[in-house]
Amino acid sequence: MLHRKHHADDSQAGGPGSGKGTDGSGSSDAPAAPSDPDRPVLHKKADSSESKPAGGTAGSSTASMGSGASEDADPDRPTLQRSHKTKPAAEADGESAPAETDPDRPRLKRGKADSNGLVVSPTLMGLPQEMEQAVAVSDAKTHADHPWDFAWTNPEDEGKLKASLEVIARDTLGLNPPAAPAKKAAKRTTTRKAATPPPPPAQPAPLEGEEFRVFELAYGSGATLVLSAHTDGPAAQQKFVTLIAQPDLYGNVLVLKKNVTDGAHLDDNPRMRLIDAVDAMADNRGELLFELRGATQRQFALYRILRGQAEQLFVTGGGQFGMASE
Repeated sequence: MLHRKHHADDSQAGGPGSGKGTDGSGSSDAPAAPSDPDRPVLHKKADSSESKPAGGTAGSSTASMGSGASEDADPDRPTLQRSHKTKPAAEADGESAPAETDPDRPRLKRGKADSNGLVVSPTLMGLPQEMEQAVAVSDAKTHADHPWDFAWTNPEDEGKLKASLEVIARDTLGLNPPAAPAKKAAKRTTTRKAATPPPPPAQPAPLEGEEFRVFELAYGSGATLVLSAHTDGPAAQQKFVTLIAQPDLYGNVLVLKKNVTDGAHLDDNPRMRLIDAVDAMADNRGELLFELRGATQRQFALYRILRGQAEQLFVTGGGQFGMASE
């Protein structure tokens, strides 16, 4: 039941709205008539306390009404209760407890990852030391395998051409010692001395990481030679060279392309590393695929060898990376 709040000036006023009942007890059992006929009215639920004689004050009546309201709750009314179940250990530690028991399901954990990070399976990211690469072409048609290796008629010709390319590579890398100055002719004397034998030739400086391959890029065509090497020493001070060459009509080496760089400028001028020959145009002619490796990045470039020239057909990534050449 709703009661009007008592004010100080209510005691001076009489009548129905003064807050005094007909019995002078200061409370009225008859509720005031609502002004709005559609307004809902709350009624007090009848209980055993109403049968008792009203001998208390207004304050005690209000208290008993309040206690009766709390004790006589609606049995159909939903109630919220605090759960006393123990939380799983995963939730107590800040982990999300998955509903499934999948061992491969990722879990969120509180805190920072350790300095070692996650264990990553071997991938093509980065520049592994022992990385091996192969070239393949996706084509809807089936083509017969074409071996690109050159078959020498005279095996000695391969050794001569390789030696000529190694001399050019050493000159490019600055490994060949300077030529000794010519000696002046000695004055003639009446007595002859035994001729001093000439000193043996110095051994050529070794080429580190030398790779040499010979291709037949078209049926019945001549040999195409590729040689790559670098100097020894710290990585930042190494020099790299890659040569693409063909023999001319006289059996001499004709260099078609020369790539030279050093460890301090690899991102501006990357080194060329041969991967393999591939028929990328599906015309039964092979092209040379190179990896353009810089200090922090790498790309791939495709070269066609035709009519005494090495033409770059395609380079991944675009931009000027890997465009510098001689």
